[in-house]
Amino acid sequence: MFGRLRIAAIELVRDQRAARAVAAAFRAPRPVVVYSQPKTGTTTLEAALAAAGVAAPKVHFLRETHAENARRHAGMGLPNPYHHFLEVRLVPRLGAGPRPGIVCLVREPVARRASSLFQSPWLFGADTGKAEATAQLLREEFRERARHRDALSWFRRELEPAFGIDIARAGFDTAAGFRRYEAAGADVLLLKTEALDGLGPVVSDFVGRPLAFARRNVRGETADDGRYRAVRQRLRLPREVLEGVYGDPLMRVFYGEDEIAAFVERWAEA
Repeated sequence: MFGRLRIAAIELVRDQRAARAVAAAFRAPRPVVVYSQPKTGTTTLEAALAAAGVAAPKVHFLRETHAENARRHAGMGLPNPYHHFLEVRLVPRLGAGPRPGIVCLVREPVARRASSLFQSPWLFGADTGKAEATAQLLREEFRERARHRDALSWFRRELEPAFGIDIARAGFDTAAGFRRYEAAGADVLLLKTEALDGLGPVVSDFVGRPLAFARRNVRGETADDGRYRAVRQRLRLPREVLEGVYGDPLMRVFYGEDEIAAFVERWAEA
């Protein structure tokens, strides 16, 4: 684990970097912020924005989860990740300066969570070198999610209170894979990760710059892709669990019945 002095030094560097990044973004007439769950395609989006000369901080949590994650890192003797410091620096700017454009993504929850576990296995107590144990950990989590039908709770805990958008009431264009919202203090573009490759013109229009997407940080193409593939091959769930996971009411706001049926077939036990 990290010693306290080393943690302090790492966090100081990250905070200084975050302060510069947020300041650069808010020097633009219309700042752009990527605000989304982890492992929804945000790194691909961030890279495309950077290549087009758009300074766009990427954050994941602006509400209560932000403080919870900070406590978890502290309790484990780990420095807070870079996005934590972006979040700290960004919050006071929202509503106090130019009206930003917020880009957000939604991804089907089973694939997203499996990828997220590999991104930060220490936060889940996972040993990703043990494929069956890791798959079992995910199975247990999905059973819990199925009971509560809250697989897309990020939108209720984060996006909705942060910008006053009631996604269930406002709706989403499932076929097109995106929708724009005029929110409290920001314009929000919400995209479906599964449709991202075809939405370059939509994002380009939203940010006012031509963008080209090239997939980045794809979990199956990283150094641990063998372990990741092994877990995905073992991760199969009972249909009743999948029906509960995909029973979150927001699933049918974002995805059509055919899409959901395909997700169930992808992850269901034989």
